[in-house]
Amino acid sequence: MKRPCMPTTIILYLLFGITLIFSFLRVHSRIQITLLGYEIGRMKERETDLIKVRSLLTMELAKITTKERLQQIVSSDLQAKKKQNPKTAFFVK
Repeated sequence: MKRPCMPTTIILYLLFGITLIFSFLRVHSRIQITLLGYEIGRMKERETDLIKVRSLLTMELAKITTKERLQQIVSSDLQAKKKQNPKTAFFVK
């Protein structure tokens, strides 16, 4: 006749299984944290690039919206309109 498993053996197997599952979960979480760190690094790099582009666009906007540049744009636009319809009078302040 076979002797049934002792309760201590079952308890040891359960403890081993729980420990193994806990170890796998811990390894999985460490891997996910590492991957998340890489993703954060890529996002910070992209943020830096976008900040540089925003700075360049702000400088370009400042160049375009200067009073002299706007006057050049308006005068060239008026000249183009005069060529299209020479009978129309345009008044500039």
